[in-house]
Amino acid sequence: MPRDTEEASPISFYEVMTAEASVVTRRRELVAARRAPDIETVKGPAAKPSAQVNVAGADKEDERGNLYPVVKTDRDLTGLACSGGGIRSAAFCMGVLQALESITEKDRPNVFENIDYMSTVSGGGYIGTSLVAGLMQTNGEFPFTSTLGGPETLETQHIRDYSNYLAPKGTIDVVVGLVVVMRGLLINAMIFLAALLTLAWLTILINPTETSLRLPILHRLTQNSGNVFYWSILMAVVLGLVQIGYSIFAFRPSSRTDRVTTLVEREMASRIFALFFLVCLLIAFFEFQAYVLAGFFDAAKAPKDCSEINWVGCILIHAPTSLKGLWATLAGMSAALAAFGNKLIAVAAASKGDDSWTGTARHLASKILLYCLAMVVPILLWCIYLGLSYAGIGAGDTVIGGTRTSYAVLAGLLIFLSLLVTPNANSLHGYYRDRLSRAFLWRLDKLKESARNELAEKSHILADLRKRLKDRQARKRSTDVDQFKLTSLKPGSPGNWADSVWFSPYLLINTAVNLEGSPYLGRRGRSADSFVFSPIYTGSQATGYATTSSLERADCNLNLGTAMAISGAAASANMGANTIRVLTFSLAVLNVRLGYWLPNPRFLRGRIGLRRLLANVAPWYFAKEAIGRVDELTSNVYLTDGGHFDNLGLYELLKRRCKVIVVADAEADPTLDFNSLIRVERYARIDLGILIDLPWSELRRSNALATEDSLGNASTDEARFQGPHVAIGRIDYGGNEHGVLIYIKSCMSGDESDMIRDYRRRYPQFPHQTTLDQFFNEEQFEVYRALGFHATRNFFTGKDHFASLKNCPVPDWPGLVGKALTELNVPGDAVAQIVQRQQDAMI
Repeated sequence: MPRDTEEASPISFYEVMTAEASVVTRRRELVAARRAPDIETVKGPAAKPSAQVNVAGADKEDERGNLYPVVKTDRDLTGLACSGGGIRSAAFCMGVLQALESITEKDRPNVFENIDYMSTVSGGGYIGTSLVAGLMQTNGEFPFTSTLGGPETLETQHIRDYSNYLAPKGTIDVVVGLVVVMRGLLINAMIFLAALLTLAWLTILINPTETSLRLPILHRLTQNSGNVFYWSILMAVVLGLVQIGYSIFAFRPSSRTDRVTTLVEREMASRIFALFFLVCLLIAFFEFQAYVLAGFFDAAKAPKDCSEINWVGCILIHAPTSLKGLWATLAGMSAALAAFGNKLIAVAAASKGDDSWTGTARHLASKILLYCLAMVVPILLWCIYLGLSYAGIGAGDTVIGGTRTSYAVLAGLLIFLSLLVTPNANSLHGYYRDRLSRAFLWRLDKLKESARNELAEKSHILADLRKRLKDRQARKRSTDVDQFKLTSLKPGSPGNWADSVWFSPYLLINTAVNLEGSPYLGRRGRSADSFVFSPIYTGSQATGYATTSSLERADCNLNLGTAMAISGAAASANMGANTIRVLTFSLAVLNVRLGYWLPNPRFLRGRIGLRRLLANVAPWYFAKEAIGRVDELTSNVYLTDGGHFDNLGLYELLKRRCKVIVVADAEADPTLDFNSLIRVERYARIDLGILIDLPWSELRRSNALATEDSLGNASTDEARFQGPHVAIGRIDYGGNEHGVLIYIKSCMSGDESDMIRDYRRRYPQFPHQTTLDQFFNEEQFEVYRALGFHATRNFFTGKDHFASLKNCPVPDWPGLVGKALTELNVPGDAVAQIVQRQQDAMI
């Protein structure tokens, strides 16, 4: 039974797996009971052996010293993973789901009845979460039934209608989006203006007049030195002398053989020197501000030559026209960075592996531009600070006290207002969540009412009937699906689950907890850890786990829509392994932030009173986000797109030791480098001791052959084109324990329908059009859905060839593949054909 983290310490993954095993067991019992001829006997207290899932502790521990779970069950654990990729992935994975449902023979168990886990990421999470929410409303009936040539369900039509989910209603939605963006920028501006006014007030306090700008700080202690950099020079000289002295004496041979400096002493000395150096730089920076401000006043006097003024004033004198457009230029460049920064990052990343002259030049140019743009926002803020300081000092000695007071009062007011802002108030998360919820989380009864309403309008039904329908719809508005809690998917407690538990696989919504500032080097190197939302437990290895119900109480905004939106929060200043550090500060200031600050599962127990109030203070968390120092040791943790750690959703299924895993991969991978797969392979090997052997290179070769000419001639040479879109690989869990990985890739082979091939001829980037495009039209959504359906159905019906292992250490690998397919309820004739092809490949 899940324990409440408000009353206990953070929960381990071993405890998570134990609770999940009871849910999976209960679901298997209910599914079996539903199909058994004698329901009463199956519902008895003794469960069938094939339904039991047990978890035990192993002798070994993982990399953090935690107990390693071992799953024991007569029927292997199975999982389905839907990858990230925005609306592109949602469309492709929808086709995959529809194909899996379509292979079921009449009156036979379907695939989804035997899938224990559904692991989703980003765009795959859109459709995966929608499926699970739909199964809960349709008494377990698949909500997206479609054979591409037959009738479609209302649910399918609704999602296609909302394929342009960010602006489904056109101009008004665009305007709403702009208002939300401006609101976030306004809050950011308030926070930063408070800081800049405070700095300007301190500057005026230290240098109240123009004359004081030309003297060192505390000039009365400097014997009337006229050099503004007096303290910087003094500190640099002292540091140099100390370094020389240390070099002479620390490394000098000693007659005492028993006195040798230790590693700790040497490291401590180095840190002290580094700290001293940083202090020198800080002093120099502040003295430089006075030097620059003095140059402003020199330029204002506009002498005929530069002999009596500093170089800053000289530049300002001889280039006065360039300063008139400075503010406009900086503001324009900041806007460009906010609008096109992600595209520039994509160009730099895409051209990184291109060794051609053009590819190298494009990568270098985009990187240089990226670094230049990264300086725009800091320079803009610096100019604002200088402008405030210059205005305050230049106000004159008679009113300078009033200027200082006004700055202090205004800064105090803005600081007070900033403290009232909660960490997620200035994020774009809320707008993104609402758009996704409208598109992918629906109430079936409302869809039916809407359809009847539309029919009534067309048939001119009496006005009072329409009024009754609208009144009923308004009464149900407070129970929209986007308000459903995660815990509502699996009501009850282990051992006492409601019968609704069998409706759907156990949902795992993958996100990434950002750890750029983590004290653990391994986590900091990856900059993230896998963070999972589920109906019972939520958390990660880094933060520990908490009951989802306790997190829902701690954060009233946490629901199914919130978790889905966090999983797809691709654009952010902090993006786990994908973080562009040089842009972190600028992107945070410009509010390119879809991430979410969630109460830390590790510290829920003490989240009361003053600590609860402090946890809702935005400036502290915003500052950590802007400087890239987020970690797992604060009251809130920063979550972003699951793809910032694992874009396939595979890692968590491996962690649960599923023996049969189906992965639908629709990420943007135009060169088919399989980067996300390779990254997960590395994480699984290091963290879990699990090896993956997948023959993906055959998919790349086949996709390369699908040229424009071959696509045009495909209909005349069908024998040549029969896949592959799928690869079957081996999962080595160690200890002679193996699993089967069925990997469905978004790629072309030439045997696709005319609609798909025609779209590819017109848009060569298909099926890997950029994830930055989230405004799909009907045709675009449909071709991706059709490709997912085609690739999946043709494989699971035994029609298509697939990439297979030529050598395998498992004695009866084809037999293990057949067993895995049978456990997925794949029809027997298709299983026989697939197994035969695997046997032929190994001859």
